[in-house]
Amino acid sequence: MDLRVREKNASDCTVQTETLTGDERFVETTRTLHERAPEPTRLEVLLGDDHGRQLFETDRGEDLENWIDNLIETACDG
Repeated sequence: MDLRVREKNASDCTVQTETLTGDERFVETTRTLHERAPEPTRLEVLLGDDHGRQLFETDRGEDLENWIDNLIETACDG
């Protein structure tokens, strides 16, 4: 698996978010970047106001931890 970061022109990542407010802006930017990323990709949007470590204490915390574990296993599988 090639994990090198590809250089991108900053204009490739421009996202129109002027009409969005608050967290919507960040979610829409993330969705746009996800759509433009090469496969394989995965996007999980966790609803709510929790952030950082607080996410692990929500009802999706176990799912989040499993996803991170799987990502690490996949990325480090040699």
